[in-house]
Amino acid sequence: MAKRKRLSPAAALSPQAAPAPDAKASPFPSPSIAPPPIAQVSAQAASTAALSELSDMVTEARTSGRLLEPCPLMPSKCTTSCGTAWGCTAKS
Repeated sequence: MAKRKRLSPAAALSPQAAPAPDAKASPFPSPSIAPPPIAQVSAQAASTAALSELSDMVTEARTSGRLLEPCPLMPSKCTTSCGTAWGCTAKS
């Protein structure tokens, strides 16, 4: 069996390369490093599937009458020049 080579100890950081004292170490890589392509594809597929599922749930809730939608309590003004309440017969 071959002998294993002993690793040298890690080199200490030089004073120029030392992080600022107020900088906190993050377990996440810096945003300048792009994730691997497979991670990008899977993230896009997951977000598309989640949005599709949410859209289906909202559509189903709306059609079955389980979705609350705001309705005005006071009639709004007519958008034509007459300025009357709903039921205006003015031609727009």
